[in-house]
Amino acid sequence: MMRNTCRLFLVFCLTLCGAISVVQAAPDDKDGDRLSDALEQKVGRNPERPDYIVSAGYRRSCALDDSGVQCWGDEPRMGVTPSFAHPVALSVSNTHACVISDNGVQCWGDNAHGAINAPVLNKPEAVSTGWYHSCAIDAKGVKCWGDNSRGQLDVPKKIKNVKQIAAGGFHTCALDEKGVSCWGDNWAQQLDVPALLNPRQITAGNHHSCALDERGVVCWGDTYFDEEERNADVLKNYKTRTVPLLQNPRQVSAGFDHTCAIDDTGVVCWGARDRGQSDPPKDLLQPPVAAISAGWYSTCALDAVGVKCWGDNTYKQTEVASLFFDTDRDGITDEKDNCAQQANTDQRDSDNDGQGDVCDPDADNDGIGNEQDNCLSAANADQKDSDGDKVGDACDAFPNDPAESVDNDKDGIGNQRDNCPDVANTDQKDSDGDKMGDACDADNDNDGAANDKDNCPLIANKDQKDTDKDGMGDACDDDDDNDGIPDKQDKAPLKPAKKKATAT
Repeated sequence: MMRNTCRLFLVFCLTLCGAISVVQAAPDDKDGDRLSDALEQKVGRNPERPDYIVSAGYRRSCALDDSGVQCWGDEPRMGVTPSFAHPVALSVSNTHACVISDNGVQCWGDNAHGAINAPVLNKPEAVSTGWYHSCAIDAKGVKCWGDNSRGQLDVPKKIKNVKQIAAGGFHTCALDEKGVSCWGDNWAQQLDVPALLNPRQITAGNHHSCALDERGVVCWGDTYFDEEERNADVLKNYKTRTVPLLQNPRQVSAGFDHTCAIDDTGVVCWGARDRGQSDPPKDLLQPPVAAISAGWYSTCALDAVGVKCWGDNTYKQTEVASLFFDTDRDGITDEKDNCAQQANTDQRDSDNDGQGDVCDPDADNDGIGNEQDNCLSAANADQKDSDGDKVGDACDAFPNDPAESVDNDKDGIGNQRDNCPDVANTDQKDSDGDKMGDACDADNDNDGAANDKDNCPLIANKDQKDTDKDGMGDACDDDDDNDGIPDKQDKAPLKPAKKKATAT
């Protein structure tokens, strides 16, 4: 009975924020995110820190990259994903999530038992979310908050210099200088840590825990969860504790009732597979796979292209809303960018072939490569150039004038001669003679007062003197004293004439 009751209420999501940063890295992988420095530099990522993090929850999953945090899936209790100032770590649970940013640890979602009420922390380094509790590592050690019904917040005093934290269903594990310690609920022996050889990564699932040490992946805890309710197909390879043969495993993630690891072959999962959570779509994963996150009944991975998820999709938790990578940092995600490796905010594609001009070797598709083509924006196989200015007639606004070829504002005056090349002004009026036409000159009289604030925009008057206060400066006002007598006829142009009294 106890098992059936617990099964309804337990869930877990692995946080990768700590796991990525502590996994032993190759010599050419400074930030330990499993992507080589050379590859990161090539695609515009920062090789000094892990740029991308993925975390799978129950009905919603999230990813973090240099542009921020984005989530997908239907979980109304989590609400709208907030914006964060430079987020660097992420963990998603069943109905809440936490992020480390410039503002410390920030959590959102369902606040049952205070799971999102993060305390004030001193330079937090990692965060992990469980069912109704959360934990973080800061400069002073481990801090946990939320539900403590099973002692999952009771951090042992013996742990020192904690390197990693993992919150499970109703238990928590930590990796410190002495090894792995777990506390909280132990009905399935998920706290009974076996002998480990120099462990370097931990993960906590629903009723099981795992570690990565020098020998490989080691798991302990529940092996047959609610066996009586599972059919033969589900029970096949269900044993979460029984780790399959792995080739040089580099990362492990424990979910609700399954576990996944990254090794030399790619992604390997074991345990329950009734929702497809243990069956990674290898044809969709492009090596190298950088991160893995096992959630409730789904799994997400981060490969060289983006975020991929599989398993239960009841709540659209495997339908990644967008690929988060913006390799060229032009504000357009790779998924939508017609030139993902080269910045091109305008997305110009002259030949409409789906490849942006900046990375298309033949931008106009006329059979002549860009380097030899005298007109990149318009097909011109004949390369005709009547005025010999090296700009083909097909895109030359002045095909018979070697001094002009472009007319941005289409006013009939070439950019080279136009005093306002981006604003049409056929009259080329330039009141102050500064070679900038009035149409685009913010200070037409060059007196230091902008046109919209100048009481005489076409006549220089630095003093902005306005004797009669009519909004028109004396420099351009024909009647400075506003007495009805033009200045040229007024004996006292700055002093209003007195009106003669009318006889009665």
